[in-house]
Amino acid sequence: MSVSQSERERRGELFDSLAKQRYEFELLSVSELAQVLRAIHPRLNELGRKSFIDVEELMYLQDPPEVTWAPSLEEAREATGRILETPGFVGYVTGALEMGPHHKMILEMVLDGLSLRTYWWMDTFVMGIEGEEYVRAKGREPLFSLQEKISLWKRLALDRSILFAVPPKPEVISANDYYDWIALYLGFFRHPKVYYFGSEDDPREIVEAHHHRAFSPSRVLHRSFGNPPIHTSDLLVE
Repeated sequence: MSVSQSERERRGELFDSLAKQRYEFELLSVSELAQVLRAIHPRLNELGRKSFIDVEELMYLQDPPEVTWAPSLEEAREATGRILETPGFVGYVTGALEMGPHHKMILEMVLDGLSLRTYWWMDTFVMGIEGEEYVRAKGREPLFSLQEKISLWKRLALDRSILFAVPPKPEVISANDYYDWIALYLGFFRHPKVYYFGSEDDPREIVEAHHHRAFSPSRVLHRSFGNPPIHTSDLLVE
């Protein structure tokens, strides 16, 4: 057996274990999530506090959406396979998704039914939620645990959305290879029904990665809230 064949087998075994990795935890209730949101107030500036007050109110005001939480990538693939067989388009986003207003406002535009050319036909979102280790790698402490983020998006995502946790990236795999594999595994890599979502000021490497994985440039959408774009770090006390 050649070295390359051996390496491919080891990588295949690693990917298989990542796909089967399960996240077993109870999703939090609205009252529990409200306590979580209030507990982070000391870390937030005025804009941040207003943003998360809006999030809390939205949870109480809207009916719970029909959202699928897939405890593993394996189960997420089963769910995405079903939606790819139905008419319509799918929005795909991965990231820390720590409930910054740019994420919340984009979803609100969809929930409000605004007939924006890039949103009104979007049937569902598939959202890969990253855990605390991803936020710490960016140089700050996370606002929420993975359990809390999944619980929040379970209450605030679009109807028929699918949520899954992104397993921690193994050090032996590059970020590009890792997210390529996730897109391939879910059946999203260059699929004509899938739109990749990002932020308007994403670094060039992320924009290029989205174009690499998308069916065409028209299937890559970058949207932000605020000018300049507001991100979660802009909500924190300096």
